[in-house]
Amino acid sequence: IFAAKLIKKKGANILLEAVNILNRNQKFYHNSEFLIIGDGYMKNSLQSYVKLKNLKNVKFIPFQNQKKLSELYQKSDVFIIPSLFEPWGLTVNEAMAAENAIISSSAVASAYDLVSNNVNGYRFKNGDSKDLANKILKILKNRKKIKKYQSNSLKIVSKWNFNQCFLGIQKAINKCR
Repeated sequence: IFAAKLIKKKGANILLEAVNILNRNQKFYHNSEFLIIGDGYMKNSLQSYVKLKNLKNVKFIPFQNQKKLSELYQKSDVFIIPSLFEPWGLTVNEAMAAENAIISSSAVASAYDLVSNNVNGYRFKNGDSKDLANKILKILKNRKKIKKYQSNSLKIVSKWNFNQCFLGIQKAINKCR
């Protein structure tokens, strides 16, 4: 699942390039489905790319409210955030709370706190569709590993709450004194 505005900095085109690479393997093509959730100025060009490359395992869903998005996260196994730049990336927190394994661009700040390679997912090199394809393949090859990553995501994000945020800010202030 991918959920974001369909604008350049969110990197949906990088995800679609990775899917195109992976779909050369018929087994992958027939055993995967990618949901692209959102709206934005790139929607038509992304849909055209999907049509041109015959990516029948890619489905577009328009923008969803938080309740519906939460339901979609819960039906998914892996959340992919290929953003070219994200000061945090709150969708990572949301997807982890719904027990998704995570594949994140190295340009997503939250990935350094929330995503541990081979623990609850992977980080891939920013803007690199081949590296993203490799990480997707790596995570989808082993169903048991996905279940472990999903469980680990929930454990990791469960430690993130307002009290922990307050303690972190307090600790940072004390270090500056």
